[in-house]
Amino acid sequence: MINLLVTIVFLLLNTRIIQASELDLTNVVSECLTRDWMSVTCEFEKNQKYIPGAISRNVGQPLYMLPRIITQLAEDMKKMNGPRTTCSNSSESKMNLLSLTSMIQHAVKTRKLSSCKAACMATCLSSTLIKYDISNSSMQTPCRILEDQKGGCAEFATFSVYFARQLGLNADVAYDGNNPHNFMKIEIEKKEYYMEPQRTRCQFFEKY
Repeated sequence: MINLLVTIVFLLLNTRIIQASELDLTNVVSECLTRDWMSVTCEFEKNQKYIPGAISRNVGQPLYMLPRIITQLAEDMKKMNGPRTTCSNSSESKMNLLSLTSMIQHAVKTRKLSSCKAACMATCLSSTLIKYDISNSSMQTPCRILEDQKGGCAEFATFSVYFARQLGLNADVAYDGNNPHNFMKIEIEKKEYYMEPQRTRCQFFEKY
């Protein structure tokens, strides 16, 4: 209970910083950051149909998204350690991303969440904050995704992977070539799983 109160106070302080830019985090705070994670169960499921052709983004995605990715190929080669954080408004938008990152890190640390629940926190952020809009899908960076708060499956996956990595998890964007779709590949206790970043459900799929 004390940890939850500390988390709420910390979130309020950081939310005030973000509110100056009119970024609404009301749903994110209630649905993700102050959620009763103790009552949440990490669900692990073997599901071949869900990810029949899952392959690395660097291999599979260009096959499907070549027109939009070709202009970013050179830069993508430089960002192998993670998604770019470039912002159109380098000061305000980057501050928002840093504040949100600080909020999620603090929430996970003070509430001592397990790795699987930390991963679910990341997908909760992406599924709650981003609105699906395929017309706005253009391989955006985490910072610009936060600015727009909309995008396609690539944006959902990129956003969740960014925050999973900020929580110290081994995560990457995966691509299903048979059924064109992006999702998050995550390592939990040395095993590889896949998560749907457009869902708040704490669910992990294991390929078999």
